[in-house]
Amino acid sequence: MNEDKKKYNERFFKLCNGLIMAEFNSISFGIQLKEFFEPQLAELTTNREEKDELDRKTSELIKSLGGVPNFLYRLKNEPKPIFDTYVNSAINELFLSYQKAREAIYRAHIKFIIIDTIQKYPEYIKKKPPEDLVGYLENLYWDMVEIAYIRLASYWDRAGQLLDYIFFNIRQYERDGFSSVIDRIHINIGRILPELLKLESWINILKYRKSENPDGYKWLIRRRNLIIHSISLKNYENYEDDDELFESNYNHLNVTVKRKLAPQKPKEELKQLHAQFSIATELFTKVLEISSWGAKKVNRINN
Repeated sequence: MNEDKKKYNERFFKLCNGLIMAEFNSISFGIQLKEFFEPQLAELTTNREEKDELDRKTSELIKSLGGVPNFLYRLKNEPKPIFDTYVNSAINELFLSYQKAREAIYRAHIKFIIIDTIQKYPEYIKKKPPEDLVGYLENLYWDMVEIAYIRLASYWDRAGQLLDYIFFNIRQYERDGFSSVIDRIHINIGRILPELLKLESWINILKYRKSENPDGYKWLIRRRNLIIHSISLKNYENYEDDDELFESNYNHLNVTVKRKLAPQKPKEELKQLHAQFSIATELFTKVLEISSWGAKKVNRINN
């Protein structure tokens, strides 16, 4: 019995070691593969100066809202200062949700490159892969695409959560928070401080919020809701409703998918995803700028 247990453990740890090495190699090769991405994955900062500037803006925003500063000095006998840690949490969530969306797109792109290489350049593959590998990878690809859309929508809700707190001191998160928060700011704060409506940052954010194009917010939310509540993108990739044996009744779901939100071919879907993320990246600093502006102006109104 002890011998059987020993062999069982040996096989278990041998498999674990193999999986650990496979995961390590996957991460390592994936990092190296990024230079071959087309299009390239958008980045918040591309050099040290841009990173320092982003850190500075974030730190100033946290300080203006009474959050915990990056550097804190207190004499031994001084009472402990009180800070609003919600500010730090909300901003950390904004960065974290952005990074999670980026990671999902990164993984989807890697899966696409592997599939594309197997299908187009089999002569360069040293060891012939199993016949069902492409199908398996395609399922993983569409899974990551769906996750990426969900995480992108979540990122915008985090942005709405931060703006809701800054402009209205609301700490409660609600579904589809971004759109409703932007609308409330536009209607209420825009009347009190009409200069808001002229700010380039606000104009760009509002334009994205109202857009129904594939690179707009309304399209993103509809695609997200479709994924969560109705369909899997993979199932509709090559959807056709014509059948020689029967006529189908009017199907609202099929019409919605085919006319408005139909999944594209993998390469085109990936470009669409990159376009959404590029705008999220471009508008990230705009959200911080509006947040900083709001922190100063709303304080002035309240005082």
